Amino acid sequence: MTRKYHTLLAYDFTLKLWCIEFGDYDKEVVKQEMQDFRDSYGHKSGEVNILTTPFDDQSTIEQYVANFNNDPFHGIGERIAK
Repeated sequence: MTRKYHTLLAYDFTLKLWCIEFGDYDKEVVKQEMQDFRDSYGHKSGEVNILTTPFDDQSTIEQYVANFNNDPFHGIGERIAK
């Protein structure tokens, strides 16, 4: 049986991509890590995101992140930088 996996993504303005920062099976743990990340690095709420995948293998997570990066709705870096 596979479990949902929650991945913390942060937008990298240099790369103009969402990058994996942290992941866990427990979404509350990822939410806390997101808050810690925002507090430590000064990211605004729109610059971090939690991506939930139905499977926990690395290749699936990376494919979901690639899809997330290719979706124009999530390309917030251009919108924020203006």
